[in-house]
Amino acid sequence: MKTQEIQDRVFDAIVSRKLVPGAKINERELADAFGVSRTIVRQALSRLQQEGLVTISPKRATTVSKPTIEEAHQLFDAIAMMEGAAIERLSKSISTSQMERLKQHVKDEHTASQAGDHEVANDLARDFHALFVGFVDNALIIKAHSQLLKQQALITALFKTDFDYDCLQGDHMAVVDFLAEGKVQEAKDKLADHYKLVIRGYQFKNGEPDEVNIPLIFGPA
Repeated sequence: MKTQEIQDRVFDAIVSRKLVPGAKINERELADAFGVSRTIVRQALSRLQQEGLVTISPKRATTVSKPTIEEAHQLFDAIAMMEGAAIERLSKSISTSQMERLKQHVKDEHTASQAGDHEVANDLARDFHALFVGFVDNALIIKAHSQLLKQQALITALFKTDFDYDCLQGDHMAVVDFLAEGKVQEAKDKLADHYKLVIRGYQFKNGEPDEVNIPLIFGPA
C-alpha cells in the first residue's frame, strides 16, 4: 500500500467520524492495520499534518486536529474570499459546457437532497465548490482551495449537527443562476450568506473523544 492510499484512507475515516477530532492515532497500530512499515505511515501522517488534519507532537504522538470556533470562522472566511475571487474570474471566462456542468451538478444535489440521502448530498455539496474553482484553471489556487475544503471536512466532522439541506442546495442553485445571468456581486453575496448559514449549522462544544480502535477501523493487516 502506498503513502497516498494511507493518507486517503485516514482522511476518509476523519470525514466519516470514525476518527474524530482529538482522537489519538497510534503509528504502530496503523502500520499493522495496513501491513506497511512505520516509515510509510509517518510519511502519510506528515502529509496530513501539512494539510492541517492531524497534529504531531515533538514526541511523535499524533492526534486528529481539533479546530477552535475562531479557526472555523477564519477558515470559512478564507474559503468565501477565494471562491468570491473565482466567481469574478469565471464571470469573464466560463464556457457554455462548464455552465452546463454546474447546472447538472446542482440538479444532482437537489435529487439527493429530495431523496433524503444527506451523505451523498453533502459530498456533492463539497464537490460543487471544488468544481467551479477548478474552472479557474490555476493549479496553485486549486491546490490551496482543496486543502481548505479538507479542513472544512474536519470541522464538519467535529461540529456538524443539523443542516437544512434544501436551503444549502438552493444556495448553490442561486449562485449558478446569478453567474449565468452575469450578476457577479449577487453571486458573491449569496456565497457569503451561504457560508454564514453553514457555520450556523454547527454546534460548538468541548469534550474528549472516545478511544479509537485502529484495527477495527482499518482492518487487520
